[in-house]
Amino acid sequence: VRTRALLPQRGRIFDADARIVADNPLSLAVTVDWALLRDDTAREEIFRRLSGWVDVPVEDMEARYERGITDTLLPMPVAEGLSEATAIAIKERVEDLPGVQIVETSRRTYPYAPLASHVVGYMGAITAETKDLYVSNGYTQSERVGQFGIELSMERELHGVSGYVKYEVDNASRIIREVERVPPINGRDIQLTIDLDQQQYAEQVLETQLLLRRQATAPNPLDKETNFQTRAFY
Repeated sequence: VRTRALLPQRGRIFDADARIVADNPLSLAVTVDWALLRDDTAREEIFRRLSGWVDVPVEDMEARYERGITDTLLPMPVAEGLSEATAIAIKERVEDLPGVQIVETSRRTYPYAPLASHVVGYMGAITAETKDLYVSNGYTQSERVGQFGIELSMERELHGVSGYVKYEVDNASRIIREVERVPPINGRDIQLTIDLDQQQYAEQVLETQLLLRRQATAPNPLDKETNFQTRAFY
């Protein structure tokens, strides 16, 4: 019996006027079946054929395969964020790309970035230093988590609770039947008290003042020669 995690949808972040500042739009990814990847010759050939389509070097695909951080009960993603035209082109050539699939995934985006980015924060991979803590709380090692700001401080609420599905598999890890399924609980949406209009005005004022101060010259108290020349000039 093998268990695969079912990841929850991450909660969104809104400003005070309900404008979305962190979202999870759907994205297209290309994946390859693990049964094909285990054959060195077949893997090299598929990676070579896909490389030009998805603009990912074969070496990068091999590195992802070697890391083995994805669930082997799921096809391995080799490229995310595909354009619709590229996804359609790959689908039209499935006979030349055995084991290759186009799937829908979600990715974290910040529509108003870099506005209020110091408050909202960003996402990143689980590090070696934090791996044990996250795994003990039900995360999978391949997940992305909050690294700064609200994304980090409200990680537990935004993440939700992972579910799982248990499969009976044979000795080649092929799925025979589903044994049990517990659906995930999606993360909670969070609304901030920050108004983006006011935040934008404040950031613009701050940037303007910083630029003015950089342009203004002041004598260096440690440079006596410069101070003398400045006084003589005035």
